[in-house]
Amino acid sequence: MTEEQALQIATEMVAEENNIQIATVDQNGYPCIKGLIKIKNNGLKEFFFTSNVNTDKVKNIQYNNKGCLYISKYLEYQGVSFRGTFQIMSLEEASIDKSFIPEGLRDQEYCAIKFITEEANVYASMLKRTVKIQ
Repeated sequence: MTEEQALQIATEMVAEENNIQIATVDQNGYPCIKGLIKIKNNGLKEFFFTSNVNTDKVKNIQYNNKGCLYISKYLEYQGVSFRGTFQIMSLEEASIDKSFIPEGLRDQEYCAIKFITEEANVYASMLKRTVKIQ
């Protein structure tokens, strides 16, 4: 698989899928995987999610901002794993509409999670390709 093919597969998967698995690392060094809904993305470089500020994933990110995202089409044997860093920010800083806050919660109880990709591992047709994301 060429770099161009890998980037095309990753781009298509991101466009088609909003449910993304995120992996953070807790204070004991263990991985924690959660499913989140992608609010928006800027190509393959930046992904945005929302969360309550009191969740374990937010605490994990504040402790260690390294992590990854994973999207898969398991029936087609395709997947892409993005490695990078997380950033906690306000909804305003991330330009996220407050309509994503569940009813009954206040703005200050919710935050945006920004993921900045450094590289992607793309799996398709029993082949793997790692590409840097600029």
